Amino acid sequence: MKLAESSRRKFEVFFRKQFKNEQFQMPAIYFYTGRFTQFLTTTLNIQGITIRRSVFVKPKFVTLLENKKYKIHVELAAHEIAHVLQFEHEGSFRFLFKYFKSFAVNLKQKGNLKSVSRQQAYWEIPFEIQARDIAAKFVEWNKDSQSKNL
Repeated sequence: MKLAESSRRKFEVFFRKQFKNEQFQMPAIYFYTGRFTQFLTTTLNIQGITIRRSVFVKPKFVTLLENKKYKIHVELAAHEIAHVLQFEHEGSFRFLFKYFKSFAVNLKQKGNLKSVSRQQAYWEIPFEIQARDIAAKFVEWNKDSQSKNL
């Protein structure tokens, strides 16, 4: 499913302020939650994964509303959209190279391949740190912008 136009506009306003760039335009972003996504996210033990402009979100983080529209957990959506923009900025090959190189270096520093070490190595990837930071800022900004509209 394509990111709803109202959501795209909201994220675009946020990122224009974040990037201090009034010309910034959000790319088309697609979210997937089907069987393949369930298999992928369960196998990798993750909430979501982004590949270029495609975001695969574990179905338990998606709600079907009464109006037949889907709602994705806002912090997760913001985190994954941050990754879309990282892909756009770096280019696919460079993004993936830097991402996995950071993971490998972090994991090597841990000195073992245990689950805890892999999780820590993941949390220390600069792209992940940035995406978590952006997601937290979006959640706060979204609360503030909603309260101003009341």
